[in-house]
Amino acid sequence: MTAHNAAAATCTAAGNDAYYSCDRCNGYFADEAGETPIAENSWIKAAQGHNMTAHDALAATCTTAGNDAYYSCDRCNGYFADAAGETPIAENSWVISSGGHDWKEPVWTWGESSATAEFVCNRDASHTHTETDQEITVTHTAEPSSTAPGTDTWTASVTFEGKEYSDSVQKEVKLTPTLNNTATSTSIPAAMGETVGSRLSLLFGDFQFNETDAGEAAKSFSIVSGGVSLGDDSGSVAEAADVTISVSVTFTPENANYNSITKTYTVTIEQLTVSQNE
Repeated sequence: MTAHNAAAATCTAAGNDAYYSCDRCNGYFADEAGETPIAENSWIKAAQGHNMTAHDALAATCTTAGNDAYYSCDRCNGYFADAAGETPIAENSWVISSGGHDWKEPVWTWGESSATAEFVCNRDASHTHTETDQEITVTHTAEPSSTAPGTDTWTASVTFEGKEYSDSVQKEVKLTPTLNNTATSTSIPAAMGETVGSRLSLLFGDFQFNETDAGEAAKSFSIVSGGVSLGDDSGSVAEAADVTISVSVTFTPENANYNSITKTYTVTIEQLTVSQNE
């Protein structure tokens, strides 16, 4: 007798029960003593075939992995590219790595004292991220003057995923002129008396001026409204033409990046009249 051990059937290969064969009589038996003859090939166990589970394809996202379609067999624990199990594949060969974000260049939004950069992903527009610079760098590109606004360059920068991004905008800096309360006369006739000098500020209640000299040193202005009437109790009436008055004007910036500018100008009043109060 020759003993033939049992072999389990697999998904793709047949197996067999244990049996014995005799090389003298060419018989086949279930027992070593040869008391239970069996038919040839009766010991064969057919291949079981794969018991497949299909795994659908799944697209990878920016943050999660995906996979190609594949099949797995719970009998042989094998992995296959096809439902018939004819194309075996390695475990995890179906994995598609997450792509990560592909950020566009940021869009900047400027506030009063900060700037925010918004990043949008090329792969998925619902994926956004913002970074805000609360410490704007201000460069005085052009100083403001009493005749022209200045220019500030505002620069913001943020760091995102190890890369620095920056943006700059130009902002105009305007100065608002304000006539100071003090003024001194350089040419009021003596006949008008000290009352005129003490009440000179009344002349500038509606102070308006047109620039007539664009030079930086001294500028000459004229009162637009013409003659101004001042009353006093002395009963005197006096008139004077082309009265020259020295006035101080303060130009205040609309933001705190610049200091105020105070300048003295020569103002010519075309006609000054002092009359008695009724």
